[in-house]
Amino acid sequence: MNSDRSLQQEKYKQIKRYLIDEYVLVHVATGYPGVKVPAHLASAAAVTLKLSTLFRGAISVEEDKITAELLFNSEYFTCEIPLGAIVGITTFHNETIRWSGVTPSPATLADPAPKAKNPPEADDSGTKRPMLRRVK
Repeated sequence: MNSDRSLQQEKYKQIKRYLIDEYVLVHVATGYPGVKVPAHLASAAAVTLKLSTLFRGAISVEEDKITAELLFNSEYFTCEIPLGAIVGITTFHNETIRWSGVTPSPATLADPAPKAKNPPEADDSGTKRPMLRRVK
């Protein structure tokens, strides 16, 4: 039980620390008791919420939960996220911190790093494409 408390304190400290930056992405297991997110997100096994003190909606980070008014489809919704439901965060600097203790589904915490785009395939038609020129 003490390890649960220390893990919760660690999450609290890290989230408070990284909210000083522009934003922090919080990866949440939606099936955890007490999680309140919009209905269209609640059916997913997990969601990633972008939290910031710069947003218009209010945000409160307490030692046991986060309460944040977030904008979804042009309407504000007050989300409640118990710290126990948070499986990880991704910082503004693209650093990811993951915590054990919550057993999310395998798709809960996808790699937040952007995927590299595949290079364009070669044109096999044999015809040359004209170069683009700037026309004034």
